[in-house]
Amino acid sequence: FLRREAIPKTAAAVVDSFPPTARDALVSLVRVTRNCDAAEAERLVAGPFTLAEGVTRGEAQELVELVAREKAAARVVVTGDPGMYGTA
Repeated sequence: FLRREAIPKTAAAVVDSFPPTARDALVSLVRVTRNCDAAEAERLVAGPFTLAEGVTRGEAQELVELVAREKAAARVVVTGDPGMYGTA
């Protein structure tokens, strides 16, 4: 039997900046991604913020690409032992 190893969930999606027109879309995305209420999402979106953490590098990259559609500057950050992925 071959045994699959779990993909490390050591990445985060960080939003560094965004235009004012993207704010509402980012607040909605934060609410869904972080499972929080509107007030908490508004507080997070007040400046640079971590959209998601403890995700795989692929999941973080998908989120970065999603916010890029809103013209936001975002990046993937490897937060723990990068293992086979190396650094971001």
